[in-house]
Amino acid sequence: MALAVGLVIGILQAATSINEATLSFVPKLGIVILAMAISSSFMLTQMTDYFAFVFDTIATMN
Repeated sequence: MALAVGLVIGILQAATSINEATLSFVPKLGIVILAMAISSSFMLTQMTDYFAFVFDTIATMN
């Protein structure tokens, strides 16, 4: 997602000859933070399930 936003911003900067570094950084940062906020519940559930599986496997390794 950040790659697509960077590409769009890069095309706009090339078309308008605006070479401001923050113009490409801020939208990418915003999109990455938004994507992490949206998917955080899913990621937390997946990590919790995985670590429970790992700890159960370690407990049965006698």
